Amino acid sequence: MSSRNEITETCPICETEVIVTERTWFYTCTGCGSGINLIGIWWKEQSGKDWIGLSENEKKKAGDEFYQRSHSKKWEDVVLEI
Repeated sequence: MSSRNEITETCPICETEVIVTERTWFYTCTGCGSGINLIGIWWKEQSGKDWIGLSENEKKKAGDEFYQRSHSKKWEDVVLEI
């Protein structure tokens, strides 16, 4: 990773590692050229429901949950007292 605002995502189709910004929800894979909807994939795994059928409000709520799933605690923001 070249900066703390970038993360590595693995394409679910061809397994190419792609560096994207931290809040990316859609990217084009540099390996296979597929458009990857990270929130849509995560939502399908969590709920079993298709992303396309959601209303705009439901998509917003799902997006909020998606970004909170792994970014809720950043150790660089924690102050430890010794």
